[in-house]
Amino acid sequence: MEPKGSPKKRSKIWLLRGVLTLLLVSVVILCFTSCTGRYGPPAPPTQAFEGNISPKASFSLNGSTTTDDPAVLGDGNRATYMRFTGAGGPAEIVIDLGALYRVCRLDIYPASDGTYTGMYFPKTIDVLCSADGKKYASAVSYKNVEAPDCVPVLEFSPVDARYVKLIINDYDVPTYSTAWVAEIAEIEVISFFGEYPYPV
Repeated sequence: MEPKGSPKKRSKIWLLRGVLTLLLVSVVILCFTSCTGRYGPPAPPTQAFEGNISPKASFSLNGSTTTDDPAVLGDGNRATYMRFTGAGGPAEIVIDLGALYRVCRLDIYPASDGTYTGMYFPKTIDVLCSADGKKYASAVSYKNVEAPDCVPVLEFSPVDARYVKLIINDYDVPTYSTAWVAEIAEIEVISFFGEYPYPV
Protein backbone atom coordinates (compact mmCIF):
# COMPACT_ATOMS: atom_id res chain seq x y z
CA MET A 1 0.00 0.00 0.00
CA GLU A 2 1.35 3.41 -1.05
CA PRO A 3 1.87 5.92 1.75
CA LYS A 4 -0.51 8.89 1.77
CA GLY A 5 0.81 11.75 -0.35
CA SER A 6 3.46 9.67 -2.05
CA PRO A 7 5.08 11.09 -5.24
CA LYS A 8 3.43 8.39 -7.35
CA LYS A 9 -0.03 9.24 -6.03
CA ARG A 10 0.52 13.00 -6.45
CA SER A 11 1.62 12.49 -10.07
CA LYS A 12 -1.61 10.61 -10.82
CA ILE A 13 -3.66 13.45 -9.31
CA TRP A 14 -1.79 16.06 -11.38
CA LEU A 15 -2.24 13.95 -14.51
CA LEU A 16 -5.99 13.70 -13.84
CA ARG A 17 -6.20 17.45 -13.22
CA GLY A 18 -4.32 18.11 -16.47
CA VAL A 19 -6.69 15.91 -18.48
CA LEU A 20 -9.75 17.60 -16.93
CA THR A 21 -8.30 21.07 -17.61
CA LEU A 22 -7.57 20.12 -21.21
CA LEU A 23 -11.13 18.86 -21.66
CA LEU A 24 -12.55 22.05 -20.15
CA VAL A 25 -10.43 24.26 -22.42
CA SER A 26 -11.51 22.20 -25.46
CA VAL A 27 -15.19 22.62 -24.58
CA VAL A 28 -14.76 26.39 -24.16
CA ILE A 29 -12.94 26.69 -27.52
CA LEU A 30 -15.57 24.55 -29.24
CA CYS A 31 -18.39 26.71 -27.86
CA PHE A 32 -16.57 29.92 -28.83
CA THR A 33 -15.88 28.84 -32.40
CA SER A 34 -19.40 27.52 -32.93
CA CYS A 35 -20.95 30.70 -31.57
CA THR A 36 -18.68 33.30 -33.11
CA GLY A 37 -17.07 31.65 -36.12
CA ARG A 38 -13.50 30.46 -36.37
CA TYR A 39 -11.88 33.86 -36.71
CA GLY A 40 -14.35 36.19 -35.04
CA PRO A 41 -18.02 37.09 -35.11
CA PRO A 42 -20.26 34.99 -37.33
CA ALA A 43 -21.19 36.18 -40.80
CA PRO A 44 -24.66 37.72 -40.91
CA PRO A 45 -27.31 35.35 -42.21
CA THR A 46 -28.14 35.33 -45.90
CA GLN A 47 -31.53 36.89 -46.60
CA ALA A 48 -34.11 34.57 -48.07
CA PHE A 49 -35.53 36.49 -51.01
CA GLU A 50 -37.13 35.69 -54.33
CA GLY A 51 -36.79 38.10 -57.22
CA ASN A 52 -35.21 41.46 -57.96
CA ILE A 53 -33.17 42.91 -55.06
CA SER A 54 -32.24 46.17 -56.84
CA PRO A 55 -35.01 48.33 -55.28
CA LYS A 56 -33.37 47.64 -51.90
CA ALA A 57 -29.87 48.52 -53.18
CA SER A 58 -27.73 51.60 -53.63
CA PHE A 59 -25.72 52.24 -56.82
CA SER A 60 -22.44 54.10 -57.32
CA LEU A 61 -20.23 54.76 -60.31
CA ASN A 62 -16.40 54.84 -60.29
CA GLY A 63 -13.87 55.64 -63.01
CA SER A 64 -16.19 57.61 -65.29
CA THR A 65 -18.50 60.60 -65.23
CA THR A 66 -22.24 61.07 -65.51
CA THR A 67 -24.81 63.81 -65.08
CA ASP A 68 -27.42 61.18 -64.22
CA ASP A 69 -28.17 59.73 -60.80
CA PRO A 70 -26.89 56.11 -60.64
CA ALA A 71 -30.00 55.33 -58.56
CA VAL A 72 -32.00 55.20 -61.82
CA LEU A 73 -30.33 51.81 -62.45
CA GLY A 74 -32.47 50.27 -59.72
CA ASP A 75 -35.60 52.42 -59.61
CA GLY A 76 -37.75 49.96 -61.56
CA ASN A 77 -38.40 52.47 -64.34
CA ARG A 78 -37.02 51.01 -67.57
CA ALA A 79 -37.74 54.20 -69.49
CA THR A 80 -35.05 56.12 -67.58
CA TYR A 81 -31.36 55.40 -68.04
CA MET A 82 -27.88 56.42 -66.98
CA ARG A 83 -25.34 57.61 -69.54
CA PHE A 84 -21.73 57.62 -68.42
CA THR A 85 -18.67 58.74 -70.33
CA GLY A 86 -14.90 58.95 -70.02
CA ALA A 87 -11.64 59.17 -71.89
CA GLY A 88 -10.61 55.70 -70.77
CA GLY A 89 -11.64 52.83 -68.58
CA PRO A 90 -12.49 50.76 -66.88
CA ALA A 91 -15.72 52.01 -65.40
CA GLU A 92 -17.17 50.35 -62.32
CA ILE A 93 -20.78 50.16 -61.23
CA VAL A 94 -20.92 49.04 -57.59
CA ILE A 95 -24.21 47.78 -56.18
CA ASP A 96 -24.60 47.58 -52.40
CA LEU A 97 -27.52 45.26 -51.67
CA GLY A 98 -27.57 46.29 -47.99
CA ALA A 99 -27.35 42.70 -46.72
CA LEU A 100 -26.19 39.27 -47.83
CA TYR A 101 -28.36 37.73 -50.52
CA ARG A 102 -28.09 34.58 -52.60
CA VAL A 103 -27.31 36.18 -55.95
CA CYS A 104 -27.41 34.13 -59.14
CA ARG A 105 -28.47 36.37 -62.05
CA LEU A 106 -28.35 39.88 -63.48
CA ASP A 107 -30.90 41.19 -65.98
CA ILE A 108 -29.42 44.29 -67.66
CA TYR A 109 -31.85 46.47 -69.59
CA PRO A 110 -30.42 48.49 -72.52
CA ALA A 111 -31.33 52.16 -72.72
CA SER A 112 -33.81 53.44 -75.27
CA ASP A 113 -32.17 56.63 -76.50
CA GLY A 114 -34.61 58.23 -78.89
CA THR A 115 -35.28 55.75 -81.69
CA TYR A 116 -32.25 53.64 -80.72
CA THR A 117 -32.28 50.82 -78.19
CA GLY A 118 -29.01 49.41 -76.92
CA MET A 119 -26.93 51.65 -79.19
CA TYR A 120 -24.42 52.43 -76.45
CA PHE A 121 -24.76 49.24 -74.46
CA PRO A 122 -21.36 48.17 -73.04
CA LYS A 123 -19.59 45.65 -75.25
CA THR A 124 -18.04 43.80 -72.31
CA ILE A 125 -19.14 43.48 -68.69
CA ASP A 126 -17.31 41.54 -65.98
CA VAL A 127 -19.41 40.78 -62.89
CA LEU A 128 -17.75 40.27 -59.51
CA CYS A 129 -19.38 39.54 -56.14
CA SER A 130 -18.28 40.17 -52.57
CA ALA A 131 -19.63 39.56 -49.09
CA ASP A 132 -17.64 42.38 -47.46
CA GLY A 133 -16.87 44.86 -50.24
CA LYS A 134 -13.15 44.12 -50.03
CA LYS A 135 -12.55 40.68 -51.48
CA TYR A 136 -14.29 40.15 -54.82
CA ALA A 137 -14.62 36.96 -56.83
CA SER A 138 -15.46 36.73 -60.53
CA ALA A 139 -19.01 35.54 -61.21
CA VAL A 140 -19.59 35.88 -64.97
CA SER A 141 -18.55 37.88 -68.03
CA TYR A 142 -20.63 39.27 -70.89
CA LYS A 143 -19.19 39.92 -74.32
CA ASN A 144 -21.21 41.19 -77.26
CA VAL A 145 -20.02 43.05 -80.35
CA GLU A 146 -23.49 44.16 -81.43
CA ALA A 147 -26.04 46.32 -79.65
CA PRO A 148 -28.44 43.91 -77.95
CA ASP A 149 -31.98 43.77 -79.27
CA CYS A 150 -33.14 42.00 -76.11
CA VAL A 151 -32.36 42.07 -72.38
CA PRO A 152 -29.00 40.39 -71.69
CA VAL A 153 -29.36 37.85 -68.88
CA LEU A 154 -26.13 37.03 -67.03
CA GLU A 155 -26.54 33.80 -65.06
CA PHE A 156 -23.95 32.30 -62.73
CA SER A 157 -23.55 29.85 -59.86
CA PRO A 158 -25.36 31.12 -56.75
CA VAL A 159 -23.15 33.12 -54.40
CA ASP A 160 -23.83 34.86 -51.08
CA ALA A 161 -23.01 38.50 -51.69
CA ARG A 162 -23.78 41.96 -50.43
CA TYR A 163 -21.82 43.78 -53.13
CA VAL A 164 -22.03 43.27 -56.88
CA LYS A 165 -19.52 45.06 -59.11
CA LEU A 166 -19.81 45.49 -62.86
CA ILE A 167 -16.53 46.33 -64.59
CA ILE A 168 -16.97 47.75 -68.06
CA ASN A 169 -13.85 47.65 -70.20
CA ASP A 170 -15.17 48.14 -73.71
CA TYR A 171 -17.58 50.77 -74.96
CA ASP A 172 -18.90 52.50 -78.03
CA VAL A 173 -17.01 55.58 -79.22
CA PRO A 174 -19.33 57.96 -81.10
CA THR A 175 -18.02 59.47 -84.32
CA TYR A 176 -18.42 62.99 -82.91
CA SER A 177 -16.22 62.37 -79.86
CA THR A 178 -13.00 60.72 -78.68
CA ALA A 179 -14.62 59.73 -75.40
CA TRP A 180 -16.45 56.47 -74.93
CA VAL A 181 -20.12 56.39 -74.06
CA ALA A 182 -22.20 53.72 -72.32
CA GLU A 183 -25.89 53.67 -71.43
CA ILE A 184 -27.85 51.31 -69.20
CA ALA A 185 -31.50 51.63 -68.23
CA GLU A 186 -31.82 49.11 -65.40
CA ILE A 187 -29.77 46.47 -63.59
CA GLU A 188 -31.88 43.87 -61.83
CA VAL A 189 -29.97 41.72 -59.35
CA ILE A 190 -31.92 38.48 -59.10
CA SER A 191 -32.10 36.04 -56.19
CA PHE A 192 -34.26 32.96 -56.35
CA PHE A 193 -34.42 29.49 -54.85
CA GLY A 194 -36.96 27.99 -57.24
CA GLU A 195 -37.76 29.53 -60.61
CA TYR A 196 -37.94 33.18 -61.60
CA PRO A 197 -39.27 34.40 -64.97
CA TYR A 198 -36.91 35.78 -67.59
CA PRO A 199 -37.39 39.35 -68.83
CA VAL A 200 -39.58 39.89 -71.89
